[in-house]
Amino acid sequence: MMPRELPARPNLEQLKKLAKSLLHAAQARDGDALRRFAALPAFSGKSIDEIDAHDLALHDAQSVIAREHGFPSWAALREEVEARTLSFAEAVDEFIRCATGGASGRAERLLALFSNIASANLYTALVLGDTRAVDARLRDHPALATQSGGRRTGSHSCTSAIPVCTSPCRHASMASSPSRSNCACLGRIRMSSITGIGTRSCRGPHCGARSVP
Repeated sequence: MMPRELPARPNLEQLKKLAKSLLHAAQARDGDALRRFAALPAFSGKSIDEIDAHDLALHDAQSVIAREHGFPSWAALREEVEARTLSFAEAVDEFIRCATGGASGRAERLLALFSNIASANLYTALVLGDTRAVDARLRDHPALATQSGGRRTGSHSCTSAIPVCTSPCRHASMASSPSRSNCACLGRIRMSSITGIGTRSCRGPHCGARSVP
């Protein structure tokens, strides 16, 4: 079957709805839906009668949608949609939200798609542990240490703190930096910003950060 082409401005939410509809149809034993699942490697060699629809999950349906559009996985499809639709500002917002919200894999994919995220602002430098960039920004703009910045999105509150010291997101270009072992949270920097970042004092044993009044 020839892959379906994505529109110039694909809608990820619409693709998610297609996957959910496909899953519900398969669970209702719709023959066409089950045949589409049968194309997945996990069900290779099985007839539609041998596929237990109750064992199907949303990620299976998403894999079907991705493959039908010519992508090896849902993640690859999602990244292509993001590359076509996310503005740089939106990508920065989403990167910080993911990096500080336990979705480091997605944050790293966004960083790969939009490499300039690494130098976007103070908050991305903090998340990435780039102490040199943080020092340079605070040296040039001391008010950043105490001012609110960016914008709050969704339902994020201003009380959560960025776990900068233990952030799993590290930029490859920083791998050999001599300051890499230092913690990048500079004392008590207030960041009620893009993702609603609160305040946090660094207590890490290797933290080389200075205290900001």
